[in-house]
Amino acid sequence: MRILIVGSNKHMPENSDKRKDFERACRSIGKTLAESKVEIVVGSDRETSADRYIVEGAANAHIASKVKGTLPTVWISRPESGPTPFDYEPKYLNDVRFRFQRSAGPWTAGRVPQIIGTDAVILIGGGDGTFATGHIALALNKPVLLIPHFEGAAEKLWSVFEPYYKALGDGLDEISTLREKWQAQNADLVLTSAKRLIASRVFDVRPRVPMGLLLICLIACLALWTWLFAQTPYVTQHIPSTYSYFLMLSIAGTLGTILRTSLRLIKDPMAKFSWNQLLLELAAGLLLGFALALLLLVGSITISGKADALSGAVTDASSDFRRLSVIMTLLGLGGGLALEQASERVSRWFDQQFKSDLQKNDAGK
Repeated sequence: MRILIVGSNKHMPENSDKRKDFERACRSIGKTLAESKVEIVVGSDRETSADRYIVEGAANAHIASKVKGTLPTVWISRPESGPTPFDYEPKYLNDVRFRFQRSAGPWTAGRVPQIIGTDAVILIGGGDGTFATGHIALALNKPVLLIPHFEGAAEKLWSVFEPYYKALGDGLDEISTLREKWQAQNADLVLTSAKRLIASRVFDVRPRVPMGLLLICLIACLALWTWLFAQTPYVTQHIPSTYSYFLMLSIAGTLGTILRTSLRLIKDPMAKFSWNQLLLELAAGLLLGFALALLLLVGSITISGKADALSGAVTDASSDFRRLSVIMTLLGLGGGLALEQASERVSRWFDQQFKSDLQKNDAGK
């Protein structure tokens, strides 16, 4: 598990008790996360930032453990500009395993990959940058745990995130404890609350795919295609092969659309599932697969002068059925999975065909 901590005490009076409590709280959080083998993500080492004291707490965890070879992992994630944090303080190198990530652009842009690479975000105190981080994390559907006691951005954001905490039921009462005066046991509460937010997925507002229904559809399509392909003698003797080819084309188009939707949701963390989009892509995929099959027939007519590409009238019916089945399946998968490329190819062919027919008509006149 990897957690990003963002915050600062710039809004607190210097040498105030609250600033000292802030530093102690950050150290205890860093120590608790390190002891639980949680990877910590920070981006600065300024004395006013929470990052510095979080790292100090992680280092203290290793010092207290007295176990060699179990250094806590701290990721330094920040923009390209600026010096490397903690580079001038080698005392941390013996007790912390640093990992560095640089991103292009200013801090505002750098926050996006920083947040995407973590499982949750903890905000403590902070100013405008912390305030923006909370909204960015919310847009990216990442769990955010606020520690409002130290005021600043974390306190201002409470009304925004409270509805999400309410979805946890009694979890709201536990997290509300972080609004009160900081206590030593609150560090453990921070860890357990962060884990609970991650596990509950209350921040993931994307409509969830009814995986049971999608899985049943996927298995049914695969089973039907496999049966048609494996039962070649039965199909070739009892079912007109042309019907089987176009049925396999439809199955492949459905499989291609399911694969396309799954890959989009996996690759893009901001992608949202939509039944309307799925059905539109399925319709487009099936029609494009059908159009590609027609192009195959047109090619057969052009070459042989006969529309027997799918007739199955060959010496070895079983071999020809399997060969054409694979071709039709690839056409269906291409139509469903690669909508843009298939659409471009079909459009280009029809455009060329219409231009050719117009030129012939003009020549005939």
